[in-house]
Amino acid sequence: MNKEILNREFARKLVLDIRGKFPKVGISLYDDENWNVDVVNKVIEREKKVVKVNYNLVNFNQYFNENLKEVYKVSFYRRGY
Repeated sequence: MNKEILNREFARKLVLDIRGKFPKVGISLYDDENWNVDVVNKVIEREKKVVKVNYNLVNFNQYFNENLKEVYKVSFYRRGY
């Protein structure tokens, strides 16, 4: 599988801006080792069952301040669906 690494500053700004402006939007961020989310709901639990991969519950502000892993995917979803 070919993966393109996102520019870290772009990913940080995108995730934090979306979180600040759209608090009801769910965010998943994928780095080379983890699936990271900042909320857990039925959408996340359903995806976990389908893909059989566990998520990490994180605070995205802390994630970008403390973590230097490469980000290769960010996805958004409407909470509650």
